[in-house]
Amino acid sequence: VGDCLFELFRQAEHAFLLLVDEESGKVEPRVIRVRQIEDLERARYSRRLARRCLETGQAMLWDDAGLGDDLTVNMSKASAQVRSAMTAPLMSLGPRVFGVLQVDTLDATRKFSPADLQLLCGVASLAAISLENRRLAHEAQREAALQQRLRDDLE
Repeated sequence: VGDCLFELFRQAEHAFLLLVDEESGKVEPRVIRVRQIEDLERARYSRRLARRCLETGQAMLWDDAGLGDDLTVNMSKASAQVRSAMTAPLMSLGPRVFGVLQVDTLDATRKFSPADLQLLCGVASLAAISLENRRLAHEAQREAALQQRLRDDLE
């Protein structure tokens, strides 16, 4: 997913796939990609943007031109150099938000646009379908194994 995001969004410097742990409810980064390997140690996703996306189920486009808004004022020090960021929810049928795709850039001259956000939403929809199918396949395998054990116990 991360590599695909870099191909689609040439201005992206960091890409994150964040999933909600079903047991703890905590947001966990599952994929972290950086365009420059030396940025890996400093790559941080915006918890505030991710949380807002998870709570509302809405994609978000943010840039530092919104100085003074509640998101900008409360941006973490780690993400203080971010000049533009986008988040899109990963939703299952239900709809239940189970994760977020987030990309950002530090370059003030290469901010994301509303068209970029629409594209990210499309990618998030495809990623959500793939992740949900994978989860359902694992669940089906567990069920089949349980049924086989029960059959074996009955024989």
